[in-house]
Amino acid sequence: MNEEIENTPVPPPKVGIPSLLIMGSKFEIHRDLVIGRAPNCDIVLPDNGPKGPYIGSHHAKIHCRKNQCWLEDLKSVNGTYMVTTDAYGTTQYKKLPPNTPTLLSSNDRFALCYHPALGPYVEVKFED
Repeated sequence: MNEEIENTPVPPPKVGIPSLLIMGSKFEIHRDLVIGRAPNCDIVLPDNGPKGPYIGSHHAKIHCRKNQCWLEDLKSVNGTYMVTTDAYGTTQYKKLPPNTPTLLSSNDRFALCYHPALGPYVEVKFED
């Protein structure tokens, strides 16, 4: 486990259960979750890309500790991206470095695979 996660100050307890909204389905986060196309992932995503798979077999992981959740790219070929929209409505995609947990806040969005000409392959919303 990354030292940054373990040394994070403890925030106040949360009332709800953190969850992910993916392709119209809600997944509650009760433990660490791996997202990918492999059958042994906790959240298995179909990947029928026209030029082969875009989602990694074990693409990303969600860690939850001390009432906070973290997103980590698991060295996926096509990357994991944080999604932000500015005041003018412009959406930006920032690629996460592999194996570096990123703290998630309520309503954060992230994409599994992104290409400037094609957009995100799968977009996910985090709720806590």
